[in-house]
Amino acid sequence: MIVIYIIGGILLLALAIYFLDRREKMTHEIKEIKAYKSEIDATNQELDELIEQLESMNEPLSKVNQISKKILSYMK
Repeated sequence: MIVIYIIGGILLLALAIYFLDRREKMTHEIKEIKAYKSEIDATNQELDELIEQLESMNEPLSKVNQISKKILSYMK
């Protein structure tokens, strides 16, 4: 009977070690995912700023385009 308890204890200890190791690996993966997420958020912020800059540049260019179309229509 004692042998069964010893084997059961060893199996439970092995399972505990397995789950703790798995938990540690998952924690490491979660940290990596959070790092990637923060990098993606920073990249998205930079892209949003670029979009704002391009939109601000587009307004004068669209006005120039309208003026040039008017000039070309008068020249016809």
